[in-house]
Amino acid sequence: MNILQIGFVTGLALATVLSLMLTIVFFRNRLQIDTKYFSVFFLTGTIWAGGYLGEIFMPTFHLKFAILKIEYLGIAFVPVMMLCSMAYFITDGKMPTKTQFFLANIVPTITFLLLATNDYHSIMYVNPRVATYDGLSFIGKEMGVWYAVHVVYSYGVLLLGAIMAFIFLIRNHQIFRTHTLVLFISVILPWVGNIVYVLGGATHLDFTPVCFIFSGILIIWAMLKYQLFDVFPAARAQVFESMQDYVIVLDVGDRIVDMSTSAKNQFGNDLLGVDIHGAGVILPDILFKSEGRYELSIEGKTYDASVSILRTEDLISFGKIISMRDITRRKKAQLELQAKQDVLKASQQELVKLNTSKDKFFSIIAHDLKSPFSSMIGLTQIIIEEYDATSREEIYQWLSDLKTLSVNTLKLVENLLQWSRVQTGAISFHPEKQDAGKTAESVCALLTQTAKLKNIQIICSIPENTILVYDEDMIETVFRNLIANAIKYSFQGNNIVVSHEERGKEFCFMVADKGKGMSPDIKDRLFRIEKAASERGTSGEAGTGLGLIVCKEFVGKHGGQIGVDSIPGEGTTFSFTIPKGIAAASRIAEGRNKS
Repeated sequence: MNILQIGFVTGLALATVLSLMLTIVFFRNRLQIDTKYFSVFFLTGTIWAGGYLGEIFMPTFHLKFAILKIEYLGIAFVPVMMLCSMAYFITDGKMPTKTQFFLANIVPTITFLLLATNDYHSIMYVNPRVATYDGLSFIGKEMGVWYAVHVVYSYGVLLLGAIMAFIFLIRNHQIFRTHTLVLFISVILPWVGNIVYVLGGATHLDFTPVCFIFSGILIIWAMLKYQLFDVFPAARAQVFESMQDYVIVLDVGDRIVDMSTSAKNQFGNDLLGVDIHGAGVILPDILFKSEGRYELSIEGKTYDASVSILRTEDLISFGKIISMRDITRRKKAQLELQAKQDVLKASQQELVKLNTSKDKFFSIIAHDLKSPFSSMIGLTQIIIEEYDATSREEIYQWLSDLKTLSVNTLKLVENLLQWSRVQTGAISFHPEKQDAGKTAESVCALLTQTAKLKNIQIICSIPENTILVYDEDMIETVFRNLIANAIKYSFQGNNIVVSHEERGKEFCFMVADKGKGMSPDIKDRLFRIEKAASERGTSGEAGTGLGLIVCKEFVGKHGGQIGVDSIPGEGTTFSFTIPKGIAAASRIAEGRNKS
């Protein structure tokens, strides 16, 4: 045999082995990747190549013709199996249906049966014989009537499969174009050899089965390089059609190369190949700068967005995938839940505060009220028991002490009642236009006699016609408590200054003394019922700190703030604010809501 003969025979042998290997591989993995049609396709190729090899080496006509009949199990059915394989890959198993498969195999079945019975009718082969070409012998023949049908049908099926693959190749996403192109070439290659054979080339050898070598090598390479059958293109299409997320695939130039169905419905169907920046798709710039996950607000909706960069095995970027999920409802539900949790937390804190206040209230009743009453009872008992043996001067002093104790106790009771009424909402709140100068002056006049007992002068520098909106009874109580405190903690001969200043949208009122001041610890515990504390005054005056807590409640109802600055040994300045003008209405409303 010459080199051509040796090469041809060797090619047939390799094609047979390679096709058989692919048949086994596809058959074993048919349940995982569902490649049953590809398994049958390469099985028919194996029968064709192996049968052709056997036909050449059989010594007699009858044996050669018998092998040819078996060979036609491959020759007749290869075109149909090629078409079915291509359709199955493209449509993700939707085609062929059982009916389509049955109808497609009618002509190949007739072809096989007619060749098997050719001795009786010669419809397939006319005058079959042993023919020797290029040193190799095989069945020579003249084409019968059905042989022409067989050729036309085979090439028609081949053409249909090629058209399906070509259309899919153009329309499908680029990540699957390589898959489709490899598959297209692998099934077309054997038929290129067959066309050369049918058209009568320079040789009478049929290179069709030999071409299965190249088909097999190409498919094996594609399986290793691109995982050819791991993902079906139509499966990706089904996923894109069913997903609710907006998915946009861009190339390196930010041109849109693919979109999910939901994205097409949202942004438009005719955007493929268009630069996304000029396509009317409004997306934040951050999605085009770096990959990652972002929460975005677009046109009143909230999206959970992610950007993934597409890279080759060499880490070269060739595009990106932008995915956006509408989480507006979930975000709204989260915010509503958070709001409810905040309300619940605030309620819990308020409950703790109320319980603490209640405990402190009962503690004051149990201790601070019990102590003066015990003193009064003890003092009156002494007066009764020692009355006859006591001078008038001593009795007078005891009665003076009893009066002072009674007055202080009454103030304590008044503060307790005021505070409890504030907590229960029993105190009415009626803010009206008032003259803060007159209110402050009246309180100063009321406390002048008390101040004189310690030779203290109260200086009120708040002018008349300082008009604000406030509840007069409450603000009078605030001034009275703050000035009374200043008297208590001032030394003999000191002055107390009641003043004010404008601060933007509010007035700030101040009561300043040059008394003993207070320690940082006492300062930090002011205005808090759970930690209320008070030191004795410069003349031993007692207190509970409850009056300042009432002041804070009253100022808060007006939307204002109360604070204190103090230096031990130098004095203390209490200040509180009241909003003025338009700001007063909203601030007072806030104070009402808080109460």
